[in-house]
Amino acid sequence: MVNDSLEKLKKKVEELAFKINAPSNLLPEFGREIWNAPRNVQVDGFGFMHYFIFEDCQEIERRITNEIDEILYWIFADVTLSMAINYERHHRVQRQDFRRVRFDKQEELLGKLSQKWKDKEYAEHQRLLTSYPFDDLARPDSRKNFEDFYCHVRNEFSQIGLLNAWTRYDWSLGGNENSFIMSELCMEMAGWVSKGSQTDTKCFMDIIEQYLTDGDIALISMIYTDFLVAIVELKSNERDVIKGMMGVETRTHYQNLLNLYSEND
Repeated sequence: MVNDSLEKLKKKVEELAFKINAPSNLLPEFGREIWNAPRNVQVDGFGFMHYFIFEDCQEIERRITNEIDEILYWIFADVTLSMAINYERHHRVQRQDFRRVRFDKQEELLGKLSQKWKDKEYAEHQRLLTSYPFDDLARPDSRKNFEDFYCHVRNEFSQIGLLNAWTRYDWSLGGNENSFIMSELCMEMAGWVSKGSQTDTKCFMDIIEQYLTDGDIALISMIYTDFLVAIVELKSNERDVIKGMMGVETRTHYQNLLNLYSEND
């Protein structure tokens, strides 16, 4: 009975994902926990559906419902957010708050699945904007380059600490959104690396080292793993250059993650 319910839910998710051309890697796992899967769906013996959210292989949130429409909304709110993030990254508008494109795209995708879900997400976006309005001048890429942004953050670090200085530029969305923003910046950094911008790379590696030295491993793990993936795809001589810029803590984590990737190849 449980397996039948789970299979029906999985089939429904796959049907909806097809409608918006959602990548399969954005969909949750069903009925089994995979060490690197950020989302998992299970059905218990009472028919309740559980939506698990993992980070660093640790459960950070669990939602429970007996309404299929509700769990489908949870799943596709996350799926469309990831798709909207990727879309905005490739359709960036200079000197404009990135959330304008991202919110519109997410609502558009959800609208293809359910008007109710679109309206619900729109209301959530408006709730966020009430507290944190669009700010078209706050983007770090509106500065002439990453080094200027980095130096500005470092200047504030001397007064209020790196974490506070950095997150002052996360557009104050908080929670998982902060991780998405930092992950996005990380992937931009990987782009600069591939173009040989060593000054920017060193700035970024210094920030990573400071996080790890201060013990903020949970905060840095997601973006650093993204960065590692990008590094692994570079040529060996480029990887060696980046490794030479790493601090002690960063190099240790880099090697640990490389070993982890090797074990799972």
